Amino acid sequence: MAPAAPSRQSPTSATDIEATSTLKLGDFADIPCLNISEARIILQKTLDTRKSKGAVMRETETLIKTRDYLEIFSVFKEIPDAQALEGIVNVFGGKGLTNFEKSAIGSLVPSCADEAKTLIPSLVGKLSDDDLEDLCRQLQRLKFQAQQR
Repeated sequence: MAPAAPSRQSPTSATDIEATSTLKLGDFADIPCLNISEARIILQKTLDTRKSKGAVMRETETLIKTRDYLEIFSVFKEIPDAQALEGIVNVFGGKGLTNFEKSAIGSLVPSCADEAKTLIPSLVGKLSDDDLEDLCRQLQRLKFQAQQR
């Protein structure tokens, strides 16, 4: 006897979600996004709070790998630096950047406009090269300051 047909269509590998020169984020288009530095800070603060309250924490493999990944790839480790990053990106975000693009810029911290447009193709045409260069310069300055601490 054949198994019963599923009650819903199973997702295919070719979804409507893609981050190329044209963003297609579907239901996630207007959802706030965290950059890697923000995610690291939130995870660390959550773990510290639970530990200080005496909660028993089971460190799963996923938690350990996530924490390690965020520690390695987050550029801004301190809250003031992450807040400054958000401020810089939001100044330019008012020029039509999506939440995803702002998060990607904050995670990748590109060094120049060409690198930003290569890593985040949807930026092409959204900001002038001069604005994008200015954004990247400010991010690199903040990154340098954060590394000096």
